[in-house]
Amino acid sequence: MKILFDTNFILDVLIDRKPFSEAASQLLSLVERGEVSGIICATTVTTIHYLSTKILGKNKSQHQIANLISLFESPLSIERLLKKLLRQIFLILKML
Repeated sequence: MKILFDTNFILDVLIDRKPFSEAASQLLSLVERGEVSGIICATTVTTIHYLSTKILGKNKSQHQIANLISLFESPLSIERLLKKLLRQIFLILKML
């Protein structure tokens, strides 16, 4: 089964937004165990990166985004493009 996870769902888990984070974490663990396939939109990655950097800090945010991309499928098979883009963003951020 494939499930599309929206941006707010991912934020609930990443920043532990109560009361939603517990149920969201349980559903996310199904994706981690491979019991369901999780799909996210490409814009979710950029939005999560922006918001989580503000809330969690740069290093933790980068780690979370890398995990997010490896865990979820992205429509139109753009995972490789997102990974390349993410590496380039991280390189640019290091230069700042």
